[in-house]
Amino acid sequence: MRRKVSILISIGMAGSAMCSALLCFIMIANVCSEEQARRMVNEHLLNESEFWGEYVIPSVSRNDPAYNDYRDGEINNYWRGRIWGPTNFLVSEGLKRCGFYREAHLFAKRSINVFRKEWEEYSHIHENYDADTGEGCDVYNSDVFYHFGALLAYLGVQELIDVEPWGGIRFGNLYGGMNEVRNFIISNLVSFFAIVF
Repeated sequence: MRRKVSILISIGMAGSAMCSALLCFIMIANVCSEEQARRMVNEHLLNESEFWGEYVIPSVSRNDPAYNDYRDGEINNYWRGRIWGPTNFLVSEGLKRCGFYREAHLFAKRSINVFRKEWEEYSHIHENYDADTGEGCDVYNSDVFYHFGALLAYLGVQELIDVEPWGGIRFGNLYGGMNEVRNFIISNLVSFFAIVF
């Protein structure tokens, strides 16, 4: 029997309600109803005034006061709206678990774009990224070489091949669109690939 789960998760200071990326995490456990999942995706995730945009997904919604709060000399700092690889990975898993394959595909594409922007310019894999600009070097507390930033690129790999806990090994994406790998070069020191959507 499926439990009824609230769509908004209340976190924040002084008991304030905050709409955060955590709202999609309950989709991984598949404990929300189809209606709740549809509302989370359509009303919140794909809403450009909250989470959707060129660079996805901010840790708090773009219309939350914490997102534009000026802290430590910077706006969009650390958990106040930055993009985090582990968050994107878990949101992507939740989308696929609840059957939002097209949205997961688009989400993976935008996540790769965040990763590629810093990688192609500086060869950095950041801890977190600015949700407005996609930059990782814009704040002092975003580590330049942080392993879980690579989860943003891994979402693209999952569009080619994935091992799913409920379905085994899968080749190709769940959405049905075409993907390909170009310029795959292997030498003694270098391995490079570009995933093309």
